[in-house]
Amino acid sequence: MPDVPTPHPDPAARIAELEAELARVTLERDIYKDGVRLYLGKDDPEYDLTPEEVEDMLHGPRGEPLSDIVAEFERKLGGS
Repeated sequence: MPDVPTPHPDPAARIAELEAELARVTLERDIYKDGVRLYLGKDDPEYDLTPEEVEDMLHGPRGEPLSDIVAEFERKLGGS
C-alpha cells in the first residue's frame, strides 16, 4: 500500500514553512546565478559587444602590416 502523507496539523504554519523555504531557495539560486555571471564575465562591458563591434573586430582596419614594420627596422639597423 502506498504511503499517504498525513495532513499538516496547522495548514497556515505549513504555508509559512513553504514560503520560507521558497525564499531561501530563491536567494540561493540568485547567489549562484550572480556567481556564474561574474565567473563568465557577463558583467564585463566588453562582453556585451554589438554586432557592429564584433564585425569591426573581425574585419576592421588592422594598422600597419607586419612586413612594413620589419622592413622599417631592417632599414634602421642597416643604416646604423
